[in-house]
Amino acid sequence: MPIGRPWSPLMLVMVLAVTGPASALAAAPSPQASTPISVSPPASAQSDQLAFATPDDAVRHYLAGVAAGDVGMILEATAVDQVSSHFDFAANAERLAAIQPTYGLAPTEYPLFADMDRTFAAAQILGQARMLVYSLLSTETLDGSVIAPVDRQRADTFVTQVDPSRVAGLTVVDSRYPNAKFEHDARNVANGAAVATIYGADELTERLALISLDGKLYEVGFTLLRYGDDWRISSQTSALGNTAAVGTAVPTTRDDYDRETSGE
Repeated sequence: MPIGRPWSPLMLVMVLAVTGPASALAAAPSPQASTPISVSPPASAQSDQLAFATPDDAVRHYLAGVAAGDVGMILEATAVDQVSSHFDFAANAERLAAIQPTYGLAPTEYPLFADMDRTFAAAQILGQARMLVYSLLSTETLDGSVIAPVDRQRADTFVTQVDPSRVAGLTVVDSRYPNAKFEHDARNVANGAAVATIYGADELTERLALISLDGKLYEVGFTLLRYGDDWRISSQTSALGNTAAVGTAVPTTRDDYDRETSGE
């Protein structure tokens, strides 16, 4: 998989908080799927009170929302409400030894800021979902930088290419932890627990989803938080999976996906 993908300032803060300067967060990989899995939402996510018993349930529901072109469904799988209610500004600043007033979440002790955080967090993850769609459909190079110069013909071509209805056939082939060798790494487990606490969660993990569209395979990364028995997506990127913070999908093969997630 290519390296050196761009990271937004906010995601860089998240990664540094999780990993420290020299390590990466990890947890156990989920079992390998033998056949493609439909992006239809899991039964646990179809009740009046949505809850996702596993990280993979949340990932599949999110991707079902992308395939359906349904923003509400995408957000149902996210931790937007939980993060905007439980984020501990002071604890995060202490961990980073820094305050980032421009790119970070605000103190949720104040209703005004909590409401702003909700909008901010939703905008962040929906921006990643949009870049996911763009990357699956556009022939442009999407690395987070400005595409320029362009003329009207090139812009019209882009608009035609990124019609979200074209991802309706997206399926999830597999979803698992992005690097199995970190499964029992004590430092990574401790780092994950510390970061989860900052967001009022009980646990933090990552997933690397293998998706298929029009006969091609791609990887999509996710970071998730557990609140009680409920898993929620906090970001559509995976530090261990080396996926871009902007949310673009990464072309891959089944063999490469299996090799990368095995940690070998």
